[in-house]
Amino acid sequence: MRSLMIIILGLLAQTSVLAGDFTLKSSAFNNNEKIPILYTCDGQNISPPLSWTNAPANTESFVLIVASPDWGPHKVYLWTLYNLPSDNKNLKEGANKHLPEETLVGKTFYNDAKYYGPCPPDNLLHHYVYTLYAINTKLMPIDAMDPDELLTKIKPNILKTAELRGSFSH
Repeated sequence: MRSLMIIILGLLAQTSVLAGDFTLKSSAFNNNEKIPILYTCDGQNISPPLSWTNAPANTESFVLIVASPDWGPHKVYLWTLYNLPSDNKNLKEGANKHLPEETLVGKTFYNDAKYYGPCPPDNLLHHYVYTLYAINTKLMPIDAMDPDELLTKIKPNILKTAELRGSFSH
């Protein structure tokens, strides 16, 4: 009987750990795979479908930042969203044209507030990181907030982070 209880408790503990993984994925590409041309500057330049699971219970909103870490010494942000509603679990393909209500768009590397798909400055393979932050607050609207400023603001409010990585070359 004692052995059975230990096994049951072990399974429950393992299940709760697995159930708690905050994940971000896309039906268009898997983690660390090539991003389809449709979602790039060589295609239709629309945002890929994204979905997430197991956000913390006390999430008030989400922040999504898409960046390329290997363009050079500067951070290159291609899409910044904040105040994504906490009951939202996905962004459909082309969501950059139809964002959920209350969602705000921050500045990009190009100093404006819109979506830019992967578009390397050369013919080399570049990496792109989609980072979703579950935070315990909503942010006051700030006209086209800079991503670095946004990250500084949300740092004390981050509950969990999920990442999806992809790559692209012309």
